[in-house]
Amino acid sequence: MPTVLKNPQSINLPLFDPTTKEDCVVEKAVDVSADCFHLDPGIAVRLVFTRVTRGHIVVIQDMEGNKVRMWVHFFVEELDTEMYMPEQDATFESWARKLGLTKERLRILIEENAT
Repeated sequence: MPTVLKNPQSINLPLFDPTTKEDCVVEKAVDVSADCFHLDPGIAVRLVFTRVTRGHIVVIQDMEGNKVRMWVHFFVEELDTEMYMPEQDATFESWARKLGLTKERLRILIEENAT
């Protein structure tokens, strides 16, 4: 079950809004480790949500302790596109597999926690 993290504004995101040139501010962060499978011991996964002029962004972070090991971001409103990406361009599907999820389950997890 996802756990909403307290004080999400303390999370530093390496993203900025290209329209306004302002740094992105975290709106919400959720630990979804319990919903993922095949994680190595000591590894956590969190979904971090922010907004830019173009839309709502989710950042998927692979964490070891307080350190971000890897991350990727997607526009929440554009997840339909990710469902039909060819295999060679399937970053979303690759991350889903890494977390032990189907891409459909990862999408649901993101959409359920985006609000």
